[in-house]
Amino acid sequence: MTGAALLLLGGFVDINTLVEYMNIPVILFLLCMMVVVSYIRNLGFFDYFLERTMLATKFEPKLLLVFFVLMSAFMAAAVDEVSSILFMSVLIFDLAKRFDIEPIPYLICAIFATNIGSSATVLGNPVGIYVAFYADLTFGDFLVWSTPAVVLSTLLIIPILSKNFNTFLGEFRKKIIVKQIAPEAPKLTAEAKKGGILFSIMITLLALHSTLETLLGLPTNSLLVAIPLGLASYVLLSLKEEAASFFEKNIEWWTLVYFMFLFSISSTVEFTGVSAKLSILFIEVYKFFAGILPSPFQIIVLFISAVIIIGALSSVIDNIVAVAVFLPIIAEVVALNIPFGDILWWSTLIGGCYFGNATPIGSTANIVMLGLLDKRYNKSVSFKSWISLGLKISLLTSLIASSYVLLIKIIWG
Repeated sequence: MTGAALLLLGGFVDINTLVEYMNIPVILFLLCMMVVVSYIRNLGFFDYFLERTMLATKFEPKLLLVFFVLMSAFMAAAVDEVSSILFMSVLIFDLAKRFDIEPIPYLICAIFATNIGSSATVLGNPVGIYVAFYADLTFGDFLVWSTPAVVLSTLLIIPILSKNFNTFLGEFRKKIIVKQIAPEAPKLTAEAKKGGILFSIMITLLALHSTLETLLGLPTNSLLVAIPLGLASYVLLSLKEEAASFFEKNIEWWTLVYFMFLFSISSTVEFTGVSAKLSILFIEVYKFFAGILPSPFQIIVLFISAVIIIGALSSVIDNIVAVAVFLPIIAEVVALNIPFGDILWWSTLIGGCYFGNATPIGSTANIVMLGLLDKRYNKSVSFKSWISLGLKISLLTSLIASSYVLLIKIIWG
């Protein structure tokens, strides 16, 4: 807010421009998704789904690790990164209490998978939502250009994490043998079933939004806002007199207001012409390599450079801040119509999400998980131990994701 006030007082932007750059469609999308997801969560569907799936592992330590990785990635993609780590943390804390084990190894597995999985769909991360609306990318675009890379990256980290926590897994196995606790199957309540139906409808409609827009002759991404709006309206109407209380308690107002002013301030980089000047640096890099490398390799250098810069920024500041500042610069480069230049949008997603694993402050989900750990156990993860594993994971997975995007573009255009 202070930054916005200074921009207005300094005459850098006018009030209409400031409000325009608040990106209200993104804010509306986030607000409505918070309403719908909170409602489904309160109905108990996610608890039932996760507990039922975990039951299949029979509490075998390595299978539990695989479960926490795969389900964290899936939940982040299907709902959002913060909801994913909240759900998984509750399961891990309950498991740790039941068997008297250290929760940190499984929490680390869950958070790494959450950050990667959050880039699979437009739902998973504010970064993806912002990129989608900024670049007019659809849900289907994410399924083609991002989801396969997420699947590959998620599968890659399983053996790495298993090896890293091998000692912990061995100790856990001994405790299971001693305790011999029989797992109890969760019951599917009518409310949980209702939540499952609503969740299925939401995912289906969002996945088909681009096709429906074409059939109905609607502008790009209009249904990406209209669908959550409609579902949120249904939720609030069904709650009747409880709607106002639900709306107040389940919306992260601080987060929404923060994003509004962040978007407006970062977009002044574009409005004031700073992004055009900064984009010149990228163009100079491109021109330099254009003279010494064949065509496909030029965009490879540009793409990897963008991923590294955005990733480095995301590691030391919140990833949405890094992406919001960098998107106008990418837009200037894409506007030049260089060969394969349109894939640079995906470099912001990869750099912003995958490098969220590099440091404890790399993503909002990291901070939420560490807060829960501190509150529940009065423990933390040291910066050094996090980076020693997180940076390796970030580099390997971002390389896989970047390679996938580049290969698909170069081979199939």
